[in-house]
Amino acid sequence: MFNSSAISEQINQSIHSKNNNNNNNNNNNNNNISINNNNNNNNNNNNNNNNNSNDSNSDNNNKDNKMVEMVYSLLEMLRLSSAEEMSTKLLLMSQSPQICVEMRQLGCLSLLIQLLHQQNDDQIECNDRQKLLLSHEMRQKANKTLRNIITNSAKSKRELRILRLIEDLRSFVDLLRLRGHELSNDVVDHPSSSVAHLLKVSFDEQHRQVIGLLGGVYAIAQVSDH
Repeated sequence: MFNSSAISEQINQSIHSKNNNNNNNNNNNNNNISINNNNNNNNNNNNNNNNNSNDSNSDNNNKDNKMVEMVYSLLEMLRLSSAEEMSTKLLLMSQSPQICVEMRQLGCLSLLIQLLHQQNDDQIECNDRQKLLLSHEMRQKANKTLRNIITNSAKSKRELRILRLIEDLRSFVDLLRLRGHELSNDVVDHPSSSVAHLLKVSFDEQHRQVIGLLGGVYAIAQVSDH
């Protein structure tokens, strides 16, 4: 069952932490302005350069604050939405590279992993075609959102490589859910090579962290269940 209370708390903590950092930066900038003005009264050129630099820092901080406020208001709205509505809104938000970076910093990756691996997905009956399709559409949107965020905020190439492998696993499980009883007449390729690759790289600590971050453990478990 989808529960966003823990994720919402994490998002709020991230927002408060970032706002505190921005406030500290603003205080430091104000102190720098005062010090520079006191020490450089006899040098007008230096004063102008320092003021321009501080004005630039202030503009950047204002932009950061506006971005955080915008994302915060959107996330507040998302907490009142259903999983289907949430996946749609998150996908729209992820169309902006700048917002993708903010979404990652504010803890949206955990929210997306929850959407992709809800416990009640496997409990939907195969003959309930409408619910299967709605659940599939919701996961597709969440997966696209996750891909957009990682593409625009990846800290290393390994994140993109690992994400592609995990997407292979999720695609396999989605196919089984959609086709269910029809699989007796069809051949479905098992993503064994992707599982093997994930196993190989999991011996490295940095790769393990990325696998956990992107929900690889849940994806492997779901493949094993099928």
